[in-house]
Amino acid sequence: MTRRTHAFLAPRVTFPVHCNATVCVAPSVGVEWRGRLGMAEPEVVSAGSAEALAEGGMVVVELGGVEVLVTRSAGAVYALDNECSHRGCNLSDGDVSGHEIACPCHGAVFDLRNGAVLDGPAPTAQHIYPVRVANGQIEVSAD
Repeated sequence: MTRRTHAFLAPRVTFPVHCNATVCVAPSVGVEWRGRLGMAEPEVVSAGSAEALAEGGMVVVELGGVEVLVTRSAGAVYALDNECSHRGCNLSDGDVSGHEIACPCHGAVFDLRNGAVLDGPAPTAQHIYPVRVANGQIEVSAD
């Protein structure tokens, strides 16, 4: 076996790095990084005012090219794919009751908390998204 070396590969250099949630600093070499190292920040979209979203109310936002349904039920805010996993109907045309949403086309019922299929013909769970209320605004983020 022949060992090969490449001139364009730099030797590995190690040095102490100190990090907190948003900044890493390597004081010995004068380098500073801001943001999450090695990961892009997840896309975040606003779904409007938390106060404006009534119990059982729904709003649809676009996140990364996907329609996401945001709803308030049982006092909590949830976000999941708007397109039903069964035949692609819009869940935003369906009914919310408790922690459940029913598809208007073929009656599939999903759990808003985890996207699980509770009833009906849907073959897979709905994808859910992290959602939070910050400064009175509903924010939905990609995973």
